Amino acid sequence: MTGIEETVGTVLLVTAGVVAVAEGVNETAKLLNETVNTADEMFTTMGNMAEDFCNEVSNFFDSFCW
Repeated sequence: MTGIEETVGTVLLVTAGVVAVAEGVNETAKLLNETVNTADEMFTTMGNMAEDFCNEVSNFFDSFCW
């Protein structure tokens, strides 16, 4: 191998490594985003359930008032 071939090979290897790392970082970011969205949906659902429960309790006690 000549020096140029070795240099080109090294550049290609480094480029492939950088691309692989970038893809890994991108996948990690996607997973984190999905986790945040799932948590947001969960807390929204819990908040809605709590609000519904409070409304039901309020309606129950209102039924005793004339």
